[in-house]
Amino acid sequence: MARRRMSQTALAKALPLSQAALSRRLCGRVSFSLHELEGVAGVLQVHPSELFGAAFTHSIGGGV
Repeated sequence: MARRRMSQTALAKALPLSQAALSRRLCGRVSFSLHELEGVAGVLQVHPSELFGAAFTHSIGGGV
């Protein structure tokens, strides 16, 4: 979100989720659904895999 200069409130409205519901997901208290992750990626204009970072990609792909 920071790279796209988008606030939690703006992202929440685009999904649509409440800001509180999005915050719970971003803090890890509630899991994102696959549909929500696809929505986040679409709003941020990134591939869904970019939401998980290098550590996740490497562990799945077997890379170092």
